[in-house]
Amino acid sequence: MKPNKKSLVLFYPFAVVLILLIITTGCNTPTPKDQDKTSPKTGITVIDTDGNVYHTVTIGKQVWMVENLKTAHFRNGDTILNVSDELKWSQLKTAAFCNYNNDKKNITDYGRLYNWFAVNDKRSICPTGWHVPTNSEWSDLFKFLDGKDIAAGKLKSTDKWHKPNAGATNSKGFTALPGGSRDYPEAKFDNLGSSGHWWSATENEEGFSWMIYMSCMGEDAMKLSEAQQSGFSVRCIKD
Repeated sequence: MKPNKKSLVLFYPFAVVLILLIITTGCNTPTPKDQDKTSPKTGITVIDTDGNVYHTVTIGKQVWMVENLKTAHFRNGDTILNVSDELKWSQLKTAAFCNYNNDKKNITDYGRLYNWFAVNDKRSICPTGWHVPTNSEWSDLFKFLDGKDIAAGKLKSTDKWHKPNAGATNSKGFTALPGGSRDYPEAKFDNLGSSGHWWSATENEEGFSWMIYMSCMGEDAMKLSEAQQSGFSVRCIKD
């Protein structure tokens, strides 16, 4: 028996809606691979002692600040020494920070550079509920991103870096920036735009601690042991 015209008219709109629902649901359903690695989740903002505001991102089971640290004070309000002089910086064995090229204009994008004595100070440079990540916590981050050989590509911002900024996707929302460094023993500023350097809270041997290095030339994240008088960026991780 053939369907009459009235039945076809009533059925057609329902069929169209059903097809659209199937298509839409199919497009939005995550694949098993997507479910293995959750997408970035922007969480609460955090304010340091100086009133600087930081965004946060969840990567795996860790919560990270999205920006490099900018504070000029410890958690309890004590001032961190700002040292611009090269000789004085190289001789320090106490907490200090500087701005890249001693220029405050660089703070907004790249944060400040700290020596490891500031990182290791009991007064803490991170806000309450946060700390400087250990070497192990950096390793956990890289493991979640399928290994340090490709981790930097997933962590690096897609701008601010010099070309070729190899592999950069910022797929996890970490937004790693090339804040440069202050070397030791010359205490010269170098690498702004070409590499990013972040302290860990883990000492390697007397006078040296672990740090993380990312370059515009590669997608790997390297762990290096550097002199504690060096000046590097800091990212805080949630307790």
